[in-house]
Amino acid sequence: MTCDEFEHFAREQRVMLFDIGRRFFGNDDDADDVAQEALLRLWMVRERVDMKTNVVGLAKKMARNYCISRWRQRNHLVTEELNEEIVRSENVTPQTILEESENGILLQRAMSHLQPAYRRLFLIKQEAAMDVSQMSAITGMAPHTIETMLSRARKQLYEELIKRKGNEGTTH
Repeated sequence: MTCDEFEHFAREQRVMLFDIGRRFFGNDDDADDVAQEALLRLWMVRERVDMKTNVVGLAKKMARNYCISRWRQRNHLVTEELNEEIVRSENVTPQTILEESENGILLQRAMSHLQPAYRRLFLIKQEAAMDVSQMSAITGMAPHTIETMLSRARKQLYEELIKRKGNEGTTH
């Protein structure tokens, strides 16, 4: 893609990229960052992009990926602050820390048995704390489909945790 082709593309598609950010974050400041970041990333690879390819699809994917990365980064910072607050609270005992650790291990093992699509959606829902409409905007899937897949993922996780908890009790 030449510089002129990129400039033309950027003028035409900036609004579409801005809308992806606005649907995801719900505000214009973050939406503007999403559009700028997607166009910056596309600029960096423009020499390897042929105008015959689906450049619009590539730009949309870059915008969506940036939205998810930014959301995870923000959520990670909040999670760290909450964890520090919990550790500072007076109700934390070595017993509760051990139980939480064991529960986390059990959940990770159960998650490894989920279908990859279910696992991805479940992680987006849990780690990024997104609602179904945000997940729909990012994945391009219908909200009803996401709700169905999340329901199935929760059911499979529940069944796997019950099975593992039962097996754990019989080995001791």
